[in-house]
Amino acid sequence: MSLITACHVLMDQNQNLYSDSILLVSYKKNSQTDSKDSFRVSLLTALKLKMFKYDVKTDVAVLSFASSTNGGIDYLPFVTKISSTGTFLNLWPISAIKKINELKTLDEIYTVGYPKSLSLTRNFDFNRPLVRKGIIAGLDFTTNKIIADCPTYQGNSGGIVILVFPVDMKYYIIGLVSQFVPFEEHWKNEAYGYSNTNVYNSGYSVIVPIDFILQQLSLLGK
Repeated sequence: MSLITACHVLMDQNQNLYSDSILLVSYKKNSQTDSKDSFRVSLLTALKLKMFKYDVKTDVAVLSFASSTNGGIDYLPFVTKISSTGTFLNLWPISAIKKINELKTLDEIYTVGYPKSLSLTRNFDFNRPLVRKGIIAGLDFTTNKIIADCPTYQGNSGGIVILVFPVDMKYYIIGLVSQFVPFEEHWKNEAYGYSNTNVYNSGYSVIVPIDFILQQLSLLGK
């Protein structure tokens, strides 16, 4: 069992971790109403055991944290379960994916994340994920990036992107949210030479395809 997220969520461009450990949360079944399990994961130990792989260039990080057995779930040595509730991990089968060459412009997608930056006041539960609907706006096969017409914000990074496939009406993971596409506005005061740049969220987002995630998953334990 592995966790996938954006690399920049865990470390900076110089590959320095923001924290030695992270807190993982898993809801039983319904993330809007059910209770949750909490886990503390040591990234440094996972890195030493080769169970944590990342690529700053593609903005992908993967972490192996447990394995399934007949008797239940065995957590790896660097994972500590904090909560006392019974564990119910919502796993996504590796077969339910679509690579970038299987996608088309106008495909319908959903993003999942925790966009806490949307509000300065606590007018919704920051600890519950939010879903947003959009479409694939374009496919860049030169850089192997997916451009989505779907606004994302700080807190969405690393969240999975789900495709609703119209043929069989099933759901597939196609990648993860990396960043929003900025709209830049430049102005200059000709009289005094002052200049300023304003950056806004354009409503477009950059999605890292599942192809890069699979590459990092294949390196776990090596």
